[in-house]
Amino acid sequence: MPVRCLGGLLQALAGVPDPRDPRGVRYRLPTFLAIEVCAMTAAGHNSLSR
Repeated sequence: MPVRCLGGLLQALAGVPDPRDPRGVRYRLPTFLAIEVCAMTAAGHNSLSR
């Protein structure tokens, strides 16, 4: 994945509200979600195929 695409992904995920308690947060939610998206893509998961 080109780096320029990752910036677009992080910008898109930045709008997702974070329901977590701020006291326990180690990672920003957009970063965490981007890692999940990359992992699911690399593993071959396609949630839209159902």
